[in-house]
Amino acid sequence: METNKKAWDEVFKEHGRVFNNVHPDVAQLAQDLQPSQRKRILDLGSGSGRHIVYLASQGFDVYGFDYAQKGLDMTREWLDKERLSATLQQGDMTQPLQYDTDFFDAVISIQVIHHARLETIEDIIRELARVLKPEGEILATVAMHKNQATDYDEIAPNTFVPLDGWEKGLPHYFFDDEQLSKSFGAFDNQNIYVDVTKHRAIRATLKR
Repeated sequence: METNKKAWDEVFKEHGRVFNNVHPDVAQLAQDLQPSQRKRILDLGSGSGRHIVYLASQGFDVYGFDYAQKGLDMTREWLDKERLSATLQQGDMTQPLQYDTDFFDAVISIQVIHHARLETIEDIIRELARVLKPEGEILATVAMHKNQATDYDEIAPNTFVPLDGWEKGLPHYFFDDEQLSKSFGAFDNQNIYVDVTKHRAIRATLKR
C-alpha cells in the first residue's frame, strides 16, 4: 500500500492548528533543563508549532522539523505574532537529518516517530542519537493502540495503516514497553510510562 506522507499537511489546511496546548511533559522537560543552561532543542514533527512557540517563549534555542509545509507556515505566523524566533526546516524524518553530530541538548518528538515501519523508526532513533550531545535528553511519545480510525490494513507486524480518519494512509507502529525500551537501547535512565493523552512515552538520556 502507498502511504500518505502528506496526511497532516491536508489536516492543517482543512482544520487549522488542531493542537494548541503544550504537552505537560514538554513543560516539565523545559523546567528541568532551565538551570543547566542546556538550551538547544529539536522538535521532530513540530506540526503547527505549539511546542516551538512555548519553548521559544521560555528562552530556548528551538529547531522545528516537519514534513507538513502548511504546519511550518502556521508556526512562522504564530512566532511572528508572539515576536519570537526559531529555526524551522521542512523535511522527511525517514531521511538523514541535516544537523551536525552532537548538536542538540535535547530532542522532543510528540506522537510522531511511530508513523513508519519498525526498521525505519529505529533508523530515525539512531539519527536522533547522532544529533544529540552525550547525556542529551529525549522525550518521545508513540502510539500504543488503534484509536485514529475505524478500519486498518496491517502491512507488517504491529504496523497498521488507517483506511479512514485524519491519518488515512499514514502507517502506525504500535509499541509495547519492551519494544520501546529495546528501540531506545542507546539511551540510559529510561522512564517509560503512559502519558495523559494515552500514548506510550519515554524520557531518557543518551549514553556517554
